[in-house]
Amino acid sequence: MVWTQIRDAVVQAKTKVMNTFSDLKPRERMFVLIGLGCVVVFMSFFAWFHEPILHWMVEKSEDFREVNLGWLIIICMLIGVSFPPMMGYSAISMFTGMVFGFPGGWPILAAGTVIGSFACFMVFRYFLEDRAKALAHSNVKFMAFAKTLEQDKFVLLWLIRLCPLPYSMSNAAMSSVHTVEPYKFFLATLCTTPKLLIHIFIGDRVAKLGAARDTSSRVVNLISIVLAIVVAILTTWIIYRRTMERAAQIEASSGPESVLDDFEVDSDEDSQEYSHFA
Repeated sequence: MVWTQIRDAVVQAKTKVMNTFSDLKPRERMFVLIGLGCVVVFMSFFAWFHEPILHWMVEKSEDFREVNLGWLIIICMLIGVSFPPMMGYSAISMFTGMVFGFPGGWPILAAGTVIGSFACFMVFRYFLEDRAKALAHSNVKFMAFAKTLEQDKFVLLWLIRLCPLPYSMSNAAMSSVHTVEPYKFFLATLCTTPKLLIHIFIGDRVAKLGAARDTSSRVVNLISIVLAIVVAILTTWIIYRRTMERAAQIEASSGPESVLDDFEVDSDEDSQEYSHFA
């Protein structure tokens, strides 16, 4: 059943991508192809020079581990990227795992995530309300979630916090929904912190991969990283589907009109931050 849903989702995503590309203007297609070319070049470069790159990353993580109050610096960085339009949450999350290992980096990442998310929520709720509303209306998924959150369902809020939405933007956008009280947002974010163990695990394995000298250790660490990413993607996708089903049920019970009719259930961009795992 699950594999059938995954296959259907892949086919649907492929069709949507092809249709979207076909609808682009020639100049826009050129930019897309250039972007894809840059990605291929980068991946080829990393594949060829991955060993020195990994060694450099390991050295930097080891140096940072010796820094006094390094954990506090990471928390401050996490707070900084919690505010839109800042990015880099997933990179910092993985770096935390590289520096402090698994599961030692989890409390640091969880603390920075909860504090940063809540700080962003409060700032946009009480000082930048108009900007928060603009962000909520800038994405059809945010609009749909905002509509369903008017039903004041904590479980749905928690599920939305687990979804692969843009991290900093979702922090601000949720503040525009007045039924989402600050303490509920704080608790919902706190309840999602166990998923951050995946970020920490991947970072820890990347560090071990860079430090490994024998082939068997490298293979084991590489397989562990791939499996962790696959599990994260599948888990995120399943949660996303369940969230949309729950949101649709709530929307249907509240009346005939539904903003959910306007968009398809698929993965969000942020999947670029495997972050979406964040």
